[in-house]
Amino acid sequence: MKPETFDIAADREDILQIRLDLRSIGFDYRRYIWIFLALFVGVFALTYLYLSSRPKLFTATAIVALDARNVALTPENLALVQLRQDDTPESLQVNTELVLLQQVSLAERVVESLKLDQHPAFAPPPVDPKTAKKTEVSAQPSQPAQTPGEKAALRRRAIAGALLYGLKIKRQETTRIVYLNYSSPSPELAADIANEWSLQYIAQKIDQNQAELQSAGSGMAARLDKLRGEVLAREEALANYKVANNLMTVGTSTLTESEISALNRQVASNKLDLAEQEAKLTTARQQLQNTGVSAEMAGPVGSRVLTTLRLKRAQITRQIADLQTTYGPRHPQVIAAQDQLSDIDQQIRIEGDRLLSSLEAEVDVDRRRLSQTQSSLGAATGQLVSANSASAGLSQLENDATAAQEVFEHYLDLYKQSLTANPAQNIHARLISLARTPSAPSSPNLVMAFIIALGLGTIAGVGGVFTRQIFETGIIAPGDIGYKLGLPHLATLVKVKSPSKNAPLSLPDYVIQNPGSAFAEGLRSLRTALLYTANDHGGIIAITSPLPSEGKSTTSVCLARVMALSGQSVIVVECDLRRPGLSRALGKRAENGLIEVLQGDANLEDVILSDDTGVDYLLAPRKDRDVTGVFEAPIMDRFITYLRHKYDIVILDTPPVLAIAETQILTKFADQTIMLVRWAKTPMRAVKAALSSLRQTGGPVIGIVLSQMDERLFKKSSMY
Repeated sequence: MKPETFDIAADREDILQIRLDLRSIGFDYRRYIWIFLALFVGVFALTYLYLSSRPKLFTATAIVALDARNVALTPENLALVQLRQDDTPESLQVNTELVLLQQVSLAERVVESLKLDQHPAFAPPPVDPKTAKKTEVSAQPSQPAQTPGEKAALRRRAIAGALLYGLKIKRQETTRIVYLNYSSPSPELAADIANEWSLQYIAQKIDQNQAELQSAGSGMAARLDKLRGEVLAREEALANYKVANNLMTVGTSTLTESEISALNRQVASNKLDLAEQEAKLTTARQQLQNTGVSAEMAGPVGSRVLTTLRLKRAQITRQIADLQTTYGPRHPQVIAAQDQLSDIDQQIRIEGDRLLSSLEAEVDVDRRRLSQTQSSLGAATGQLVSANSASAGLSQLENDATAAQEVFEHYLDLYKQSLTANPAQNIHARLISLARTPSAPSSPNLVMAFIIALGLGTIAGVGGVFTRQIFETGIIAPGDIGYKLGLPHLATLVKVKSPSKNAPLSLPDYVIQNPGSAFAEGLRSLRTALLYTANDHGGIIAITSPLPSEGKSTTSVCLARVMALSGQSVIVVECDLRRPGLSRALGKRAENGLIEVLQGDANLEDVILSDDTGVDYLLAPRKDRDVTGVFEAPIMDRFITYLRHKYDIVILDTPPVLAIAETQILTKFADQTIMLVRWAKTPMRAVKAALSSLRQTGGPVIGIVLSQMDERLFKKSSMY
């Protein structure tokens, strides 16, 4: 069986859910009370000191109402309506005005109006002469000096930024009422700035309205000039279109139709000429291929030269016949006449090829003539189609020209109305109430500072303890066993440290040598718990664990020795065949053991080992052999029955539950099953998974034993 792996992060999530229980939370905070108190006191003190030591500020409030309604459609402001196209939702308009209330330009208007650049509260800090001299020395010579006007502008902008820092704007829920709150160390200055800010906002809206009207007028004039040009351009395009498409009188051109008719006739004539020349060429090729230099070439390929050559050939042919009759075929005159006949045949072939080339050239000329005529016909047909569709294009141009004229007249009317619009209307804001001089400081608020410090301190303390608990993945307190697992806590075995690094510690010997130690006391507690939970057949005890390295083998040997010291006959059977730990715990080796006994290769009495306390041990030497199904054989049941009658206590040292599947089989033979869980190390999910596996097979798990516990830390975290 493949060992099961666990995700530590998932284990921590499981712990987080468990610790939501009030009982567990209270226990955790009792354990880590000093972490909670340290974080709580530190954060509370720092927060309260910081908030309570802040300088006193006075807040003055002016109230402004924002009119988010659209501009009415009247002759006076129709041009402005056309320019704005203001159809956005009311909430969006109000939010936009809230942003405009916090513009730097508005703050600069307040600075100029109140002359805050001359106010002592905004005076620049004094400059140390030494620092100023160093600044002048370190300045770049190439950098031009600032003019007084530039310095004043930078000064006003800096003061405007400071004003924006002290301004707080708040909207009253879903209404259009806005509160302008300004805080300052001076109550009179706070009231003056809040009032001036609201007044300058109204003045700025008036200036913007005036600028929009002027911009609308200039925009209308520019738009009219552009529309006038568009009207003239479309009328000119309409006239040019009529001339270009010959649409002055009739929609279809008669000349184009006549041209197409003539070209159709010419195409038909050219096709006939081409067919005639191609027929001549084909006939000539066939005659030259089939008849050679016979008299049949007098047809389409005949010529004067060819006729003369044929006549001369006929004469020579007759002469050869006469000479052969007179002198015989090998006479020199006969041979000379035959050579002359061959020359005549060669001349006839050359003349035939020349005539074929002439016919091919004539065919090519006829083809070119036909192609040119067809091309001209296509162009004329395209002109006819264009002329027929020109009427639709003419209608479109006429409609465009009419539409441009109508738009021009519409904007001309709007421009005339904008010239008579009243710039003092539609400010979209009004002042509801001026700010009064505050009589009490608004900051610092000691009550609020105490509440904030208390809350932050509590959060820090709780968070510290909570964070500490996140990193705990195992079982810390014995009380968690019954609460979270539903099983009793049988015993706790502390971790014993070796007195020397060079001298390894043997826990089985330590139990005998130190019977009064906490480790030995834990084993006696476990023995007592087993006696009280045992039934009539409680002699078979299986010791297992969820994961390896939990201390099963060592605990088995130590528990067996404690039981043997009380007078019981005990045997420890090593059942972990893959990683036998009992041999390591005893420091002994054996050639034969449990497997050999079960398979009949050895006698039980021959392989049993004993120690000074009277405990018997049946080891399981690791050998390369197939041990699959060895514990499922009937011999295993008979073997356990034999041990039950021979010994008072039989301890089965089994493999880890989640690593080896054979553990579930072995626990069926046990009367009592003990699960060892390593203190603060074994993940809770692993313990639950191991218990679930054993419950499915019917293994009687009677309780949990915490092993390898740090005694010093446990005294701080335990509940007893």
